[in-house]
Amino acid sequence: MSAGLPGDGGHGPPLQFFKLIHYPWFQSLALAAKPPYRAFSDMKPKPLLVLVADDEANICALLRLWLGELGHAVKLVASGKEGAGLLKQHQFDLVVADVLMPEGDGLDLIAQVRHAQPSACILAISGGGRYIPGDNCLKIAMDMGAHAALMKPFNREQLLAGVEKALAPQSKLVCE
Repeated sequence: MSAGLPGDGGHGPPLQFFKLIHYPWFQSLALAAKPPYRAFSDMKPKPLLVLVADDEANICALLRLWLGELGHAVKLVASGKEGAGLLKQHQFDLVVADVLMPEGDGLDLIAQVRHAQPSACILAISGGGRYIPGDNCLKIAMDMGAHAALMKPFNREQLLAGVEKALAPQSKLVCE
């Protein structure tokens, strides 16, 4: 029976190992060792083709700016109907859809994306409407297949966190 940690029944690593890792020379060896792979944080994100569907021009402009700064190509539309038209012309990596829009809302667009481009990730955004609170809109969008949801108003960090969450199921495809 090895001399492990108290309470482990002698099945853990010997106490000598824990004493060894406290020596400065051992720590310098551990710090100098480089793995044969790149850490996830070192990977360069692949540029995405993003469809943004929102009837508010200022939201569209901000999303184009923030996502464009990261090197992503952004197509803007003001309605779900326009977004559906672009689904026939382009293969999108990410669709950011406002839930409540005129001429085809974001829920229609989410359903069309799920059918026409099932590999596309979807981020639903909403500030709600006159009769429907935003959190209810986002819950319905998630039930319809959105990968993530974000309440308006939001800042850059919140948007990027929402995008990251939406892309999480596809993370292997997002980084080179």
